[in-house]
Amino acid sequence: MKVKLKILATTFVVMFFSCSANAAEFFDGKVKASGFLASQWQSGIEAGPQGSLITAGDGAAESGFNRLKWSMWLDAQVTDKISGFVELSEEQNDFGETGEVNIDLGWIQYKFNDEIVVKLGHIVDTTMNFIRYTDGAIVQSNPLIGNGVNDIITAETGLWFTGTHNVSLGAWDWNATVTNPSFGEDFSNDKGYNFSLRSSLTLDNGIGVGAGYFKTTGDAACPTPTTCTMANGGTRAGGPLQGDGDPYSFAASGTGSRNKHVGLAPGINADAWQVDLMYSGDKIGVPILVHGFYGQVEDDYSFAQGDLNSNAAGNFSTTDAEYDFWGLFGKLDINDSVYIATRYTATSNEATGITTGEDLYRIQAGGGYWYNDSTLIKAEYVYQEEEAFSGGGLCTHGSTTCDWDGFVLEASISF
Repeated sequence: MKVKLKILATTFVVMFFSCSANAAEFFDGKVKASGFLASQWQSGIEAGPQGSLITAGDGAAESGFNRLKWSMWLDAQVTDKISGFVELSEEQNDFGETGEVNIDLGWIQYKFNDEIVVKLGHIVDTTMNFIRYTDGAIVQSNPLIGNGVNDIITAETGLWFTGTHNVSLGAWDWNATVTNPSFGEDFSNDKGYNFSLRSSLTLDNGIGVGAGYFKTTGDAACPTPTTCTMANGGTRAGGPLQGDGDPYSFAASGTGSRNKHVGLAPGINADAWQVDLMYSGDKIGVPILVHGFYGQVEDDYSFAQGDLNSNAAGNFSTTDAEYDFWGLFGKLDINDSVYIATRYTATSNEATGITTGEDLYRIQAGGGYWYNDSTLIKAEYVYQEEEAFSGGGLCTHGSTTCDWDGFVLEASISF
């Protein structure tokens, strides 16, 4: 079976333990299993103007049903300190309609104490804190259906150190990773490593602050300034910068394609940072959640095909890539079962020579209904606009502004 990797669509602590608590137990309680199913119906996710699309067929679409997504989690407790975890999934929004069962995440974990653990295997790389994210069938931690247009998050192979501490001000979390620059194995010379570090502090009054940093250290061979390729056959290092699969499907583009995410920095020798500010009123009985973030990405290289505008180019340029990104999310609980939510995410291309048409943004508005503790029904309207030099996925470089929108319904269960 071909092994592929991808990001966990949830907070790495909260959802893991909440599912494990209700999981079925096997082998005298040493192994626990839990699972997720999610299915969607979408109206036509339509893009326009048709003349400026990468694929003209995306300019019109009918409504229809997406394929079912599912995930299964297995958690094995070997000793008090040693455990293992694996997530098996079939999810077309990231891998395409292959029908394969893939290893999304999986690790061997050693617990130093109740606060600090280390994980070795397929782990999460991200600059994000206070994560609310959709990943295949793992959808219930995201109040909306889709993700942000500029999320820096995916899974790679390596080491993941995590710490969770109760301090006088509240709860302090930190994460540090060292990973290969790909989903799989890469032993080519000059491939470099990816490094990330992030931390957050959530006060007892519900205010949270966080910051994250991500660094790639790959190298490229450049016979000319516009014909760079990965040195010694290595893998491009910027997986998190290209984001993860999104649950919106166009009529003509390939299922699981990345043409809905900003694609400005290849991630060869890149730096990315992000700061987060969050407020949750849960602890004091206020039904409001607000989360804002801002960050920046810089790379010593850019995509040569598409002139800073394609995240699928095969060769690169020595022109520096740079963009700013930001977002704002809000959620209001109407009662214990019903909520409404909205999210705005945007980027701005700050590379040399880009002075007009550099902005890309996505607006999402929707809500959800908890039928019971494990069954969630959600609805969402999404609109995305991509200016000519924004790095958006549908506009060709230098074309007029492109936009697309659609409506999605989703039902999911956890067990």
